[in-house]
Amino acid sequence: MILRQAEDRLGCFDFAHAIGPDDTDELTGTPTGDFRITSVTPSAGTAVSRTEPISVHVTPVDPAEPAALEPCSWLTSDQAAKALGSGGVTTAPAGDERGSVSPSCGYKAGSRLLTVVLDLPGAYPVSAASSFALERTPEGGAQVTSVSGVGSQAACVVDAQSTTLFVLLPRERILSVVGWDGAGCDTLTDVARTAASRVG
Repeated sequence: MILRQAEDRLGCFDFAHAIGPDDTDELTGTPTGDFRITSVTPSAGTAVSRTEPISVHVTPVDPAEPAALEPCSWLTSDQAAKALGSGGVTTAPAGDERGSVSPSCGYKAGSRLLTVVLDLPGAYPVSAASSFALERTPEGGAQVTSVSGVGSQAACVVDAQSTTLFVLLPRERILSVVGWDGAGCDTLTDVARTAASRVG
């Protein structure tokens, strides 16, 4: 797993460390790149208290390493242009390296942005279902609407900054489609249907 994708889970513990090859703690200081977790102490599955020291051992991810995932294949540029209401779409994949549990693709046309994220097994502190339930719990005045026709469950969350459609998929996965600049739930639902059909 990629270290930056595990940091929220490691944050549950009072004494978590990410030990690099030169014995430095990669959770402190300024990040110098991506790291991949190679082992955990105590071993995975061991019951521990919040105050027990936890160490993950990491190695640097080679920036030249070929991508293992293709998140920008979930939506074509033409489909993204339709959703964004503008042509000239550029794409920016992220989290596409081996070990990633949250691959994503950002689509941009002018000032308009759309992001599609697929959280895979291992991306959740507990489970996909519990994370989905948490996402659909309103906070700070956000409006939540249930959506049908995509995934086993779906919810559209609208707040002051963005609109996000969360879709619970089989096999412990959550697909999220995030839009800015007034993106509507219907538009994001159409994007989610297309993306969900491609991620399987």
